[in-house]
Amino acid sequence: MTTGGLHALQSWLAHEVDERDLELVCAEHPDPSPGEPDRTVVRLSACVRDVAAHELVELLLVGAHSVAVRLDGCSDPAAGAARVDPVVRMLRAGGVDRVTVETDDPAEARRTVLEADGLPVPRRLLLGLAGGVARTLPVPDDDPHTRLVSAVRALVPTATRELTELDAPSLRLTGHGCTACDVCVLACPPGALRIQHGSGGGGIAISTLLQTPAACTGCRSCIDLCPTGVLGAVGPWPWSELLVDREVGVATLTTARCERCGTSFPTTSGNRCCPTCTYRRSNPFGSALPPGFTMPGTDIRDVRMLERGHLGELSAEPSSLDVDGRQRPVEPAG
Repeated sequence: MTTGGLHALQSWLAHEVDERDLELVCAEHPDPSPGEPDRTVVRLSACVRDVAAHELVELLLVGAHSVAVRLDGCSDPAAGAARVDPVVRMLRAGGVDRVTVETDDPAEARRTVLEADGLPVPRRLLLGLAGGVARTLPVPDDDPHTRLVSAVRALVPTATRELTELDAPSLRLTGHGCTACDVCVLACPPGALRIQHGSGGGGIAISTLLQTPAACTGCRSCIDLCPTGVLGAVGPWPWSELLVDREVGVATLTTARCERCGTSFPTTSGNRCCPTCTYRRSNPFGSALPPGFTMPGTDIRDVRMLERGHLGELSAEPSSLDVDGRQRPVEPAG
């Protein structure tokens, strides 16, 4: 929940008998009382720019017939509009025209202004005599993206043509050259990725990296942590893809399960061991140094002899060559 969270307002609406036409104003608004008399004016505990998109959409599910966000008293109307406008566009693309943004200062009748952090509780509700009205509140433990997608699905059950043309937060991934190492799957916070291993016969599997667009938040953790750097994004998914639960293939490759360590690895040769185990089987007593590497103070000739296995030919005197075999500069005495 953000600083300007709407949970208290959602709880209040959920127990109201009739739906409300809300008018939300920033905490710093000097006097939001003038305006349309049929609206319920609520002064937020923070600026509109701090309101989470999912909580704004959820108001329409817990008792708000409409929501008007006023920016005339906002200290940063540009930031406030940047927060609310995408929500308005997305809902209108789905045929829901119940959230609006207003910038004009109304000059109508004065109204009572409710405070979001001090909403009145009806006496009947305190005494347990409410008329049985209690709308279902969102699950607070769900992440913001999941709550936003769930709210949009409840308001827009069927995708519209406009939603197929509107970008969502989710990324459309591509992974040509994927090795099925599973790092991206483990790195994805919402669990939008998984690897499916299908039998290909002869100990070989057809492995597919699958993505669930509706679960992707666009955080790019999978891309940033891909060890081979082959995972990328070709753009966002449209909002229409987030209204359904389906998996799409990102990459498909042939893999085998290593007979030594059990890990899956890409193969086209029918090798039964992963590259790491293949090397260890070929070099059971150690590992080769990377080309050109030597420990500080180590004679480059000794490194070359060790690489060739000539342990009895190590030099006893310091070498004048550096790690690349070039002549070291002679330091002046004293």
